[in-house]
Amino acid sequence: MTDNPAAPGARRTRRPSERRARRSAPTLSLEAIIAAAIEILDMEGLDALTLRRLSSALGVGVASLYWHIDDKDDLLDQCAANILRPVIARYRERAIDPDRWRAQITDLSTAQYDLVRDHPWLPLATSEAVNQITPSGAHLAIIAAWDRTGALLLAAGLSPLEAFHATTAISNHLIGMGASASRAAAAQRAGADRAEVLRQTSEHMLALAARSNETMPYLIATAPVLADHDEREQFMGALNLILDGVEQRVRHD
Repeated sequence: MTDNPAAPGARRTRRPSERRARRSAPTLSLEAIIAAAIEILDMEGLDALTLRRLSSALGVGVASLYWHIDDKDDLLDQCAANILRPVIARYRERAIDPDRWRAQITDLSTAQYDLVRDHPWLPLATSEAVNQITPSGAHLAIIAAWDRTGALLLAAGLSPLEAFHATTAISNHLIGMGASASRAAAAQRAGADRAEVLRQTSEHMLALAARSNETMPYLIATAPVLADHDEREQFMGALNLILDGVEQRVRHD
């Protein structure tokens, strides 16, 4: 009975899953890894997150992380999904109301912007996920938000082509403002003062207008606005202009 694992002297071969469970530190979990990674990302930015930095923060060896994640890209995807999925799922659970399409789009878009503002690394972390053929956690969350926005526009009365155009405009607005939030966060981590940066940029705009051989009424008119603006109000203002156009098209049709 030499095949009997209980026989004296017999060596039992453990399955990979058993070896994984045996070697994993009992206090280390995927949830703990994601939470620690998000904290580093929020405080120090995307470039600061390395597996060595993360393992040090968790007090484990780098090899321990590989029981739970494949690599840094997988980690970033799971971090992004952890933030995006609960918020987007909450809005998808609500029934589509054709009479409140504008309010529902505004709520969903604003919620996404607030996530980007609070986690400015999100746009960079999810930029590759949008184009993935094989669905990932972040990819599915982004597509779910895109689908809900488009479904609300269809419910408002737009044609599929019009809904596609409007959804693209809303999504690109969110991406653009998200990229701006990422740059601003990086500048602040580097020690830049937001108010001073805006003041200098405003003065630069006026100087460009003064030196130009052509009249630049927009630069002159908006330089004071730039110097003292709120990014969230800027996001909402542009979103409202897009939705105003949608509303006019719906009424016209």
